[in-house]
Amino acid sequence: MKNSLLSLLCVVAGAFGLSAAEVTDVLTNAGFGIGQTTTYKTYADKQFSSDAVYTMQGAGDAETLQLRTKNNNSGIVSTVSGGQLVSVSVKWNAKTGDARILDIYGSNVAYTDPADLYSAEKAGTKIGSLAMADGDKTFTVAGDYAFVGVRSNDGALYMDEVSIVWETGGEVTTVSRPVITPNGGEISATTEISISCATDAADIWYAYIPAGADASTVEKQKYTAPFTIPASGTVEAIAKKDGLTDSDVVSAVFTIPAEVTVGNIAEAVALNDTENIVTIAGEVAVTYVNGLNIYVKDSTGAMCLYDNGKVFADVKQGDRLTGVTGKYLKYSSGTKGDAFIPEMKDFVAGKATVVAGDVVEPDVVAIEEIGTDMGAAYIKIENADVASNSITDATGTVTLYNSFKITLTLGKAKSVTAIVMAYQGALQVAPIEIIPDESGDNPGTDPVKGDKEMPYTVAEALALYQADNAVKKSGWLEGFIVGYVNGSALNETTAQFNATEVALATNIMLAASDSETDYTQCIPVQLPAGDIRTALNLKDNAGMYKAQVKIQGSIEKYMGACGLKSASAYEVVKTSGIDTLGDSAESVSVNGMVGAVSVTGFDGVVEIYNTLGQLVAIAPVSGNAEIPARAGLAIVKAGNVVAKVIVK
Repeated sequence: MKNSLLSLLCVVAGAFGLSAAEVTDVLTNAGFGIGQTTTYKTYADKQFSSDAVYTMQGAGDAETLQLRTKNNNSGIVSTVSGGQLVSVSVKWNAKTGDARILDIYGSNVAYTDPADLYSAEKAGTKIGSLAMADGDKTFTVAGDYAFVGVRSNDGALYMDEVSIVWETGGEVTTVSRPVITPNGGEISATTEISISCATDAADIWYAYIPAGADASTVEKQKYTAPFTIPASGTVEAIAKKDGLTDSDVVSAVFTIPAEVTVGNIAEAVALNDTENIVTIAGEVAVTYVNGLNIYVKDSTGAMCLYDNGKVFADVKQGDRLTGVTGKYLKYSSGTKGDAFIPEMKDFVAGKATVVAGDVVEPDVVAIEEIGTDMGAAYIKIENADVASNSITDATGTVTLYNSFKITLTLGKAKSVTAIVMAYQGALQVAPIEIIPDESGDNPGTDPVKGDKEMPYTVAEALALYQADNAVKKSGWLEGFIVGYVNGSALNETTAQFNATEVALATNIMLAASDSETDYTQCIPVQLPAGDIRTALNLKDNAGMYKAQVKIQGSIEKYMGACGLKSASAYEVVKTSGIDTLGDSAESVSVNGMVGAVSVTGFDGVVEIYNTLGQLVAIAPVSGNAEIPARAGLAIVKAGNVVAKVIVK
């Protein structure tokens, strides 16, 4: 026993006897009555096994306690002492990042709410921490503290439970308060409520008191097993044991939402009801599935089903759902506009039926037709220009947000299939598939500046950027590879006009001339991992130094200067003074493959050179052959035919 604080604890928690006992409070989402919520709320006066009473400010998803620090003041504190603090332990949930830390505070003054942990005057003493990286651990308290607080050190924490051990003194004379789980809040009519008591062999008596009823008229019954309640109301409980004083009466208030049935998505949206359970009786078709988000439509509108309870874990694109039942909300409504995403979540299992069906085709729309009432709609935009943050067609421009993390193909697109999104009331589209227009121009029109046939020159790109340094213009850029940037910002020191001992493979510099040595006349090009970096970087391809290339991407600020980012395609015009060859009189075909060069229609010896002119492979060919070769640009000589190919 920690005797140094004994006298203080006698005042705070009552006189102790000669013996001491430890009581463990296991703090859980269900115990706090949090249930399903995405907002941060305060849950006060929650008691578990000890005499301690807790207040929590946080959120949860019916499975985990969630704490944050930034702008939320979230945490868990004791407002009534449970005795003397012995230890704190945590069971982490896998959603927590490895770098996250739970800080533990002790005090001999009662906390009032979690915001005290953010006050220098009220926080008490930071006595220890538990790190996610260390796994499930217990922190043993060295000092003497009558109250405890826990909060995130930084960022989101998800925990299956937090256990707090108290040392209580004296002979037990009163039965411990019973604990009702869940401890109030919103539940369904099928949610089971359980009651426990830390005092061995104690009997628990409880009553369900319907909303509006007089508690004194409801007789308590002995608790034997978990039970359900038919409607909103209060559960009261008391614990008794012969020879001990009865426990205090505890209570928990429960809300069971009413069920409202509508025929279709439009009727659900028109309800604007976030309190009750909504059933869509009609059939909805699944247009797209991305993780927990299931996008559906019917003839009246579209909706996102956020399946946080994984009720529809096996649903796939094309399936038809009938009788979907859950909570409705407007996601992303805000002050910046009227756009929102109709959404349902917290689904009631067993209500909906699922049958397979044909995949649904997206609705073809012009950008000017995308309205604020189209949240979650499954659409296709044709003949568009795709930039890293926008999509433009002949009728207008809409913000692009890569919510589904696809590989963006920038430039001209035959079509963009997407889901209409909203953020703080502003419209966005999240692409699902981009079909590039590989013809280089729009059907039936002449090439325009930025097309592959009419790329921006380095001078044009620099002028465009200098006129407006916030420009983000997608298209093709043509120039000579004159070096790379050895750093994160382009300047006189970092610009390297050579291809010897290259330090980085992640960028190159383009200039209008292969003899350029002024960094202010150069454009740094970001090389994303993959084929483009493999073929063009100077670290692995010294022969690409002073090569003339076309690269498709987004002209925008990069390395503090006019740059090209999000490169998605390229073409080598000529390398190190070797001109592109015209058609050969011989009917020989030479092509690059994955790990090889393909030669067809040739009898004789094939020679393969790297871009430095070094012979790297030689093989006799009779008709057709595939000759192994390293990835990158290769020069292939088959008789009188010389061709440049890219080996992947």
